[in-house]
Amino acid sequence: MKKWIFRVLLLLFIIILLGFIFLVCPKLPIINGYVAKRACSSIFVSGRSIESLHIEDFNTFPQSIASIKVSEEDLTVSASSLGLSKVVSVYRPGLGCKLLIGEDNRQLNYKASSTPFLKSTDTLPWPYGIKDVTPDISEDQIQKLQSALSEAFDKGDAWEKKTRAMLVMKNGELLAEKYRAPYNRETPFLGWSMTKSVTNILIGILVKEGKLNVNQTDLFEEWANDDRKNISLDNLMRMNSGLQWNEEYGSVSQVTEMLFLKETAADYALSALYENTPGDTWSYSSGTTNIINRLIKNTFDNEEAYLNFPKAAIFDKLDMPTAQIETDESNEYVLSSFMYASAREWGKLGQLYLNEGIWLNDTIFTKEWHDYSLTPTPYSEDKYSAHIWLNGNPKEYPSCPDDTFKFSGYEGQYVIVIPSLELVIVRLGLSKGPPFDMDKVLGMIIDAVG
Repeated sequence: MKKWIFRVLLLLFIIILLGFIFLVCPKLPIINGYVAKRACSSIFVSGRSIESLHIEDFNTFPQSIASIKVSEEDLTVSASSLGLSKVVSVYRPGLGCKLLIGEDNRQLNYKASSTPFLKSTDTLPWPYGIKDVTPDISEDQIQKLQSALSEAFDKGDAWEKKTRAMLVMKNGELLAEKYRAPYNRETPFLGWSMTKSVTNILIGILVKEGKLNVNQTDLFEEWANDDRKNISLDNLMRMNSGLQWNEEYGSVSQVTEMLFLKETAADYALSALYENTPGDTWSYSSGTTNIINRLIKNTFDNEEAYLNFPKAAIFDKLDMPTAQIETDESNEYVLSSFMYASAREWGKLGQLYLNEGIWLNDTIFTKEWHDYSLTPTPYSEDKYSAHIWLNGNPKEYPSCPDDTFKFSGYEGQYVIVIPSLELVIVRLGLSKGPPFDMDKVLGMIIDAVG
């Protein structure tokens, strides 16, 4: 009897061991890369504690098996799982954290642009100035709005809806904001794929300056001798380039390899194979955005000018001091995924789009770019335009008008803009599904102040 039990236990052990070797081990470099990168940014960019990461971000398998070590002296965070596949991420002021993948580590003594942030006058209300103004709405509207925001947050110590911050603006006026402690209005939050919509703004600026044209083809030398030379910037903006891409995050895939295993995201994405005629299909691809990043970089004469571009062209002009986009190891921006900004700063970007590109007396991008960017992409079920999400057909948010559009990121990062109601709504958190119901919250907000 004891021998039989021993054999069964031995067999189970062998099955578990083989499962770990064949199913988990190939993922360990990606798991550890994800944990190291996210922990580094959370600690050194967002000012969070390692304890909060274990409670909120890394409390489920497989991230929970990763061991994290922080060096305040070297500004590094390392992660390994069961002592295997150690990965290190390093923080650089002004550029956030990057993974150290290659042997050279490509360190960069980056100095941000000397252009100072615009000092908003005390007489202008936020978002154009620094003056907080009591919203001009009734007590009944205030109560309804507070109920709407409370609906988005967990009660007490619960961590199910996983909302960290929400903000509501109307007619350019801040009506309400709410944060889960210890987060506050100064906390930079990771936008994940909301960064793609910021890429839209960067391209719009370069188009306005005459440095790029959405109809241009023959974009890269790497594509000169095959069918990829026919892919236009418009195809890339609309994610209908026809390039082969796997956007699967739960496995070893093109997107996870690009973000957590490769020194240069753009080089990896540029190697994607031609699969369909450009314009004939639509397929969401983070690789596409990093290809666009290389196109942006190629418009500059040197690395410093390229790295200063987002700050000088957007962040300084909108007075966004906590905003920063992070790079890969080769010091190229990862425009698909890695921008941090406060909830108020994300709200400013939504307001910029509500303003059709105008900020105070400055035209950041043109009305023509605004209209182009919100034109639905064929084959996307009217849910995607040019790196911006639409309400779709059928509607993603039935409670919202047809003209609703949004910046959208992994785990429910949203900047939702409703032009017909002059509303901008920001939600930042860690969950986009039940029990968090974005459409219900939006309906309550519209009922309150729409």
